Amino acid sequence: MAKTFEESLLLQPDPALASTFTNIHTPWTWPLTKIHFLAGPNPRKPITLTVNTVSSGRRFQVRSVNVSQEGKPMCFVTCTFMTGGAWKGKSMKHTTSRATAGRLAHITIDDLSPGRSPDAQGRHSGPFMAFQRLPLVVVPHSMTKSHRLVGSSEPKPKPEQIHAPVACHITPAITSSDPFMQVLGILSLSDYHVLDFPPTVHAIPFGLAPIGEPVEKMQLPHFKLFTSLNHTIHFERNDGFRADEMTYVEVTGPWASDGRAVMNSKIFTEKGSLIATCVQEAYYVLKDDAESGIGSKL
Repeated sequence: MAKTFEESLLLQPDPALASTFTNIHTPWTWPLTKIHFLAGPNPRKPITLTVNTVSSGRRFQVRSVNVSQEGKPMCFVTCTFMTGGAWKGKSMKHTTSRATAGRLAHITIDDLSPGRSPDAQGRHSGPFMAFQRLPLVVVPHSMTKSHRLVGSSEPKPKPEQIHAPVACHITPAITSSDPFMQVLGILSLSDYHVLDFPPTVHAIPFGLAPIGEPVEKMQLPHFKLFTSLNHTIHFERNDGFRADEMTYVEVTGPWASDGRAVMNSKIFTEKGSLIATCVQEAYYVLKDDAESGIGSKL
């Protein structure tokens, strides 16, 4: 059983997969991955990964990955790789900064801690991620107004005005010297605490404890089911960060209706440099007696 993040990646049912990406990622960078979730796999059964070459050019290479279990498709992935090295010539430049200011020295309320059982040496079999949700922040459309925490005495904010910041990192520390492992670490961090954004801003219990409360105070979910439909991550950089150091994710949601919701997220280093931007679409089925704590129409 894997005891580190790197070891978990080596538990690939298709031995050709690792060599396929190893052969392509140097001196190439990995700017884009898009995942379409088709079905929920059984973690106790083998998964087959089949890598196909979509295109191979001078500047870009594209690979697709079919993920199946017992002959049934589980998800479909496309990965785009771009020629690495310093950019030559003129280029447009700008970057965004964090919209929230919350910071942590250490994660003290880890939503994944109940599933983790460290041994005497501090090694464990996963989850290999630690997450702590920070207080929600209202970021107004008008720059003349200051940011404020949700729950203040001002009028209730609209869901699309709310930012949900999260502090996270891979655990234990990644020991591999391959910088590609850090990219894979960010890829893993990008897909957690995104699904809970719509329920959180509509005050609908999602199966987690309220923000800031001990994980043992988790609330029963008001959902029959929920799942990701697709997830896209754009890497703005492939170096200059470590996934096992404090990383901040800011999630927003421009739209939710008809059982679906779209979430945007940005991933930053501890010092505030942008690592990646993501878009995720999810599907939710509420229970018949589900209620919103802020009176949202369901």
